[in-house]
Amino acid sequence: MAKGVNIKAPTVVVGADLSALLFAFYNNYPYVCMEGAPLNLIEAPREGWGILNYFTKLVVTNRGSTRVLDEPRLRDFIIFCMSLGGKLVGRNFYSIRRTETGLIVTTKSNRNIKIEAEKIIVFDNVVIKNADSSIIQEEMVFVDQYRVLCDNKEYQHLVGDDLFPFLVSFDGATACCYSRVNAKLVNDFDYSPVSLKYKLQNIFQESDILYYKDRKSYKIDFLKRKIFLLKRVKYHDKDIFCSGEGIEAICQKYKTLSTSQDAYHWSLASKLLDSSGMTL
Repeated sequence: MAKGVNIKAPTVVVGADLSALLFAFYNNYPYVCMEGAPLNLIEAPREGWGILNYFTKLVVTNRGSTRVLDEPRLRDFIIFCMSLGGKLVGRNFYSIRRTETGLIVTTKSNRNIKIEAEKIIVFDNVVIKNADSSIIQEEMVFVDQYRVLCDNKEYQHLVGDDLFPFLVSFDGATACCYSRVNAKLVNDFDYSPVSLKYKLQNIFQESDILYYKDRKSYKIDFLKRKIFLLKRVKYHDKDIFCSGEGIEAICQKYKTLSTSQDAYHWSLASKLLDSSGMTL
């Protein structure tokens, strides 16, 4: 096993989604980044949302063109700034468990990082082993990839009418389907890749996507499925605080970035955005 690393901090944030990352970024807390499930398209933020206003993109869907948050680019930018500012403990850890003095997080290469903290702020989609907690709700996010042969020259995304799938993204000849399913139904045939394949055909037809050249049907071949387990968790330890704040609530508290000397990553983010012609 690789040699461990020790970190001491009064407060540490643990999370997997954009809300947790923004919360740690704006509050100048060290951040433990766990692997998270893909999100739906997030509508572009209104004016006054601080850094989010500079990371948007226009996408074409079966429901028209819409401007959405460029979540991957925003996430990478914030992580870059926090890494240089020494506030990112790490990304996509394999596991996290409670200790008497804080936490131990383990990487996929079996490297342990020991964190001593007086206060742990956890977003409720992360499970900490050995902590006094209870599961409130369990869901699965399926990410199914299909090789598709069709004449799609218009849409980047197809928005579903329900959660199976709630979104279909195109990447050349590949369709990536995102679905959200109750954990109890994970083995139900109605939510299998085979069932989703026929549902995908119907979505194509309803979206007026044409067959490829002289074919009389779509050619759709299943490639792989990746499953993310979502658990809403309630913690009972006195030094673990569970946050349910959403993106909008967090951003409304911090409409501009601080350039205080004790928050290097804020100052860095401000300078990088300003150097691109985007003044905060």
